[in-house]
Order: sequence, then structure tokens, then C-alpha cells
Amino acid sequence: MNDVPFDVSYSMPSGGRAVPHAPQQMRQAVAWLERQAASEEDPPTRVRLLARAGGYAGILRDLDRAEALLLQAIRLADEVGEKRQSLVARIRLADVAALRGEPHEAVAQLERLLDARRVECEQHGLIDFVHQHLGKALLEAGDPRRAVDHLESARVLREISGDRELLDSTIAALEAAKQRL
Repeated sequence: MNDVPFDVSYSMPSGGRAVPHAPQQMRQAVAWLERQAASEEDPPTRVRLLARAGGYAGILRDLDRAEALLLQAIRLADEVGEKRQSLVARIRLADVAALRGEPHEAVAQLERLLDARRVECEQHGLIDFVHQHLGKALLEAGDPRRAVDHLESARVLREISGDRELLDSTIAALEAAKQRL
């Protein structure tokens, strides 16, 4: 499933939102992933395909499509017990709200996720992602102090994990938040 035959690379400028390197290729990838999902008989694989397509649609700012794909992924993930994929799709759905210019809604979604499913997020190795995305949403909502708190939590967790790319992304977002204090 990681073999999408299109360039889906993107960059994260200065702690901001993802920007695709080859938008047309990424659009083709979304369509391809949707076709793969439609013909996939294995529900967990279908969930991953839908969530991935929704994530890329969000990066492309095709927000209605992203929302529809992510909601589909969440429904199916919850039906078949794919907890990790449900959590991933919920994080991405909150990003869609932020990209729509509704950062307070994104904050609310991510705070509900932390309140209701913190243990699941920790068990599935996603707690740093929730803190990172919540920090960015808080910054966009005009609350840099709380943004710094969540980004600092993400930074600590990512230092422990040793994933340099994720850590660099968090440090960039943290620096952007601190500049807004």
C-alpha cells in the first residue's frame, strides 16, 4: 500500500501546513487511492486507503473531498475495530477544520480526542501527533501560550522516539509559537 505510483511528497514550511511538491501528481494519487479503496475487499486495508486519500486531499486543500474520505474512513475503522486508523483519520479531520479557517473547531475536536481517547492515542503511538496538531490549531486560534505547552509536549515525546524529521517539524512549530507570545 505504500507504493502509490505518484509523487506524494510534501514539505512543512516553518511549522506551517503541508505543501505538496507535485500537486497534480498528488491529485492523481488521491483518485488512485479512492479507486483502490473502492475495489478493496479487506476492510482494514480499505480504511488505510481512505484515510491516506483524505490526508492527501487535505494537503491539496480539497477540503470537501478530504472531509468525506476521512469520515468514511472513521466510520469503517470504528465498525471493524481499526482504532489506530480511526485516531489518525480524526487528527486529519481536525486539520481539515483548521484549513477551512475554523481553528477553534479543530481545537475542540483535538481536545475531545485527548479527553476521550488519550490512552488509545498513547497505546497507538499517536499522542505526540495529537499534541503537535493541537498546538498548531491553538496557534491558529490565537492562543500561543497553550500552543507552546502542547508543542513542548510533542517535542519531548519526539525526542524520546528519536524521529529526527518529526522532531524538526515540532521544533519549527514551537519556534513559530514562541515568536507569537
